[in-house]
Amino acid sequence: ERAPRPLMLALLGDLPVIARAIAQYSPVLIEADLVVVLKDADTLMARAIASRSGIGRNLIATLLDRPEREVVLATLARKDIAPSLKSFEALCRRAATDPGLRGALLKRADLPATIRLDLVAQVRTALAGTRIVKGAIAPRRLDRLMHNGADNAATAIAERELAAGGHSVLDLLNER
Repeated sequence: ERAPRPLMLALLGDLPVIARAIAQYSPVLIEADLVVVLKDADTLMARAIASRSGIGRNLIATLLDRPEREVVLATLARKDIAPSLKSFEALCRRAATDPGLRGALLKRADLPATIRLDLVAQVRTALAGTRIVKGAIAPRRLDRLMHNGADNAATAIAERELAAGGHSVLDLLNER
């Protein structure tokens, strides 16, 4: 706790195992230091930073912006962080082709209702497009089942948001 900050910054350039430990545990490093480190960090360093206690919004956004799926999933698995709406929106776009990321997002209790609704639509599209589902159910029936399932999910999402005092999902539902 009393180590000089310049010394901790210098140790970030030491052997990778030492640098990761400093990045993960040093309380004297500030968020701006770690955001800079993340620009050139490998996956192990990014995961070490993602597991720090008490990370702020800028650091969370930088971690969730990383191309490595495992860093994003490890960051999303933390219940003690609160990603921004912008981060959730970007991750929702990425989740269109990544079912694991979709699942990790849907597990989050703090996921905005509008993002949850978009993810449900992605699940509907992905499920309807799988060969086993298309081959087992007649097209009209499949469309009806998917439509009913999406409507039920949208209703549940809207009801939960309204019960919590929110209204953002209503505008989205009106557009559809």
